[in-house]
Amino acid sequence: MNNKTPGILFLVEGAKTDFSLMKKLLDIYSISDSYEIISYNTNIYNLYQRMFFENDPESLDLLQVLKEHEPDESKKRIFNRHYSDIILIFDLDPQDPLFSPEKILKMASFFNESSDHGKLYLNYPMVESFYHMKSIPDPDYDSYTVSLPSADPGEDVLVDTDDGAVIKRVDDLTDTEQISHRGI
Repeated sequence: MNNKTPGILFLVEGAKTDFSLMKKLLDIYSISDSYEIISYNTNIYNLYQRMFFENDPESLDLLQVLKEHEPDESKKRIFNRHYSDIILIFDLDPQDPLFSPEKILKMASFFNESSDHGKLYLNYPMVESFYHMKSIPDPDYDSYTVSLPSADPGEDVLVDTDDGAVIKRVDDLTDTEQISHRGI
């Protein structure tokens, strides 16, 4: 990216799948010629700890927070640039011990505008779920189910209920519950 051209910074969680998928999507849809994709190499809850835990995120600059915790000097230089938009893309990772809906809501409320603090997008349950898609977009994706016998007994799965989706262990499911997503 040209240092003088404001562009888009895509901050993704992982170094391989997330980075490759974002690059492919940007190439396919020709979203912008002026962008940087940077892997954060950790999850959303570490970003929460750095910006929200015992901090007022309004008093912090996201790029400076990223720069302070980045060991790679070439990435540090990227955080010195000006960007017209910042897009943060992370996995929800509801199995993480640091997960809480309140943290996600707080971050989604703060990172709500790409040209201001940045815009947060969450992969649910994780970016690898795209492997189960027939196409992009896949109009049937939210209707895919898995039969109980094909799931591992200790596996966490997403189950649709009348009150919304909940995460349960396969061992705790009843015969009438349907698994809507695996690998949670």
